[in-house]
Amino acid sequence: MQKKVYFLSGFPRSGNTIISTILNQNKDIAVSGHSSLVNCFFNLELVKNTYTYNNFKDENSIENIKKKLVHNYYNNWPQKYIIDRGEWGTPYNYSPYIIFFILNQLLKFVPNNNNT
Repeated sequence: MQKKVYFLSGFPRSGNTIISTILNQNKDIAVSGHSSLVNCFFNLELVKNTYTYNNFKDENSIENIKKKLVHNYYNNWPQKYIIDRGEWGTPYNYSPYIIFFILNQLLKFVPNNNNT
């Protein structure tokens, strides 16, 4: 059976919980709690900033993981329709990630200052 996966994201107090509760009453639908799937994708991107990856770049392997990640994440769920309720694209939830990512990128351009 081929599952269909949808994504639900929203700001706090916007009605996600009530929608999830209603949809979860259908036996063919499963809405995740707060999924870690978005963090999996984000961390795969962070791998590209590691020493090992930069010495042995293999973009195709990372893309292969990404292509199968959603399917594998929900592989054991019996429902036909999966709604991933995660922090997809909400600036409220992503601000720590964005700050970390930007700082990490900026540090690449700051020369080492060992003269102190």
